Amino acid sequence: VVADALGKKDYEGVVEMLVNRHFDSLSRQLEIRQISNESYWICAFCVNQHSAICNSFGQPPDDPKDFARWDRSRRDSVSDEAYPTCDCTTTKYLNGTPELCEINKFDDMMAHLSK
Repeated sequence: VVADALGKKDYEGVVEMLVNRHFDSLSRQLEIRQISNESYWICAFCVNQHSAICNSFGQPPDDPKDFARWDRSRRDSVSDEAYPTCDCTTTKYLNGTPELCEINKFDDMMAHLSK
């Protein structure tokens, strides 16, 4: 995130600064670019995947081409084994319960963050 905010193509230099605890220097660089108060939405931190999609890959498509693409995306490209799904008992909320679903708010959040 910091590397992106600084306009870097990779994060090698930023990682080095973080590891060496050069936080003041990174903060100054962000201030110089006038982006020290920008917000980032990091879905992995903001959405509880267990409340929606951890237990399946969704419905398999009927169309053979769509099915092939869907099937490839749920498999490890080296072993060809299907990725494991979660067997947790967390109640799932999808589009049928929009007020409780966490994954249907992406567009709204992006619009809010762009203000």
